[in-house]
Amino acid sequence: VLRFEVAGSSLTLLFNGMRVAGAFDRVIGGPGAVGIRFTGSGGSIDNYAETSLTAPTPIPVTLPYRDTFSGGDSPFVPATWSKRVGNVAITTGVVVSRFSGVSIMALNGVTTRDSSAQAFVNVVSGKLVTLVARYTGGGDNRMYCAGLVRSGTSFLGRIWVHAGGRWTLLASGSAPGGSGTLRFDVVGTALTLLLNDVRIAATSNGAITGPGAVGIRFSGSSGVADDYQAVALVPPTPTVVTSPFGDDFIRPDSPYISGFWRQPFGNLVLQDDSVVSQFDGVSIATLTGVSTRNSTAEAVINVNSGSFAGLVARYSGCGDRRMYVAGLQRVGEAFVARIWLNDGCRWRVLASGPVAVGSGRVRFDCIGSTLTLWLNGNPLVTARDRTLTGGAVGLRLVGENTRADAYAFEQR
Repeated sequence: VLRFEVAGSSLTLLFNGMRVAGAFDRVIGGPGAVGIRFTGSGGSIDNYAETSLTAPTPIPVTLPYRDTFSGGDSPFVPATWSKRVGNVAITTGVVVSRFSGVSIMALNGVTTRDSSAQAFVNVVSGKLVTLVARYTGGGDNRMYCAGLVRSGTSFLGRIWVHAGGRWTLLASGSAPGGSGTLRFDVVGTALTLLLNDVRIAATSNGAITGPGAVGIRFSGSSGVADDYQAVALVPPTPTVVTSPFGDDFIRPDSPYISGFWRQPFGNLVLQDDSVVSQFDGVSIATLTGVSTRNSTAEAVINVNSGSFAGLVARYSGCGDRRMYVAGLQRVGEAFVARIWLNDGCRWRVLASGPVAVGSGRVRFDCIGSTLTLWLNGNPLVTARDRTLTGGAVGLRLVGENTRADAYAFEQR
């Protein structure tokens, strides 16, 4: 039994109930006649039947939202979704990609900057299934997406951005399998991908500042998604800090530190009563509303699983630029205490010395032109520099799982 389904721009050919070909095309927008076409002699057809297919009326939704796709088989996505490009269908309670190219479905009426979305996905028989955030383009353009990729017999978790007319791979990590509950958190510049609640890829990127749509993207046929859930994440109200200030970070886990902190760059979360870096790059957090020349700050830091953790003073740039930083750096199996200057163009070590451990309470005195780094009450290194005259204070963490706790600040 040969069956040809035409549902909008989705074209699918089935033989005895099995899909044998799928396509996506918008050349003929319809409507038009249906029938039979023969080429050559001897061909025959019997028991012809035709059914008119009607697309559901779009229904806008609000977050939080959940869809288990249990409304019955259909060549159309549910009314709460719009198919932006490609060929997907609802089959036996799951969404299935039905052609070799790219398919995208997005929630109707949803636009958000920060979000957490998850779905059960399976690429064991497919190629790529990703979750989409800040989708602001047409077709397969301008979005963040993160998901599972099948590469031979292995699987990878990857995060991409499409901006400026091209795709860029931002992060990649190994995944333990090709199916499970995939979650994509997008918070400011922080992008984090988890599989079954285990982080498999993370990065920081500011190419798309949002807001945008959320949804699912398939590449290749036979990719599967089910039980989609999405929530909008709302940042805390900024609260101006006054001196003296202390933060023990003892509160529930969150992708935001608190309203007392700004997270201008990187990927930090509040986890197990500490500030934790989620990726291999640089993350910076600064106190809200603080700009000072003379300061003393301290925190408990740990670089045993990372590469650098330190205190920031006179931060007056953007991204990872223009600041003093003092802290502990892991170099192989050894640890070094260092004071750095970034003058907006380059990094320069102002003072450096060996240290026996990679954790403890560090203190950074930035008073006039004198910069001093302490560990557990003992002075480690001192430098003199007059390049920067004032700015914000905060934390700078480098490396996955680098952490800081028990922060304190006083203007001097």
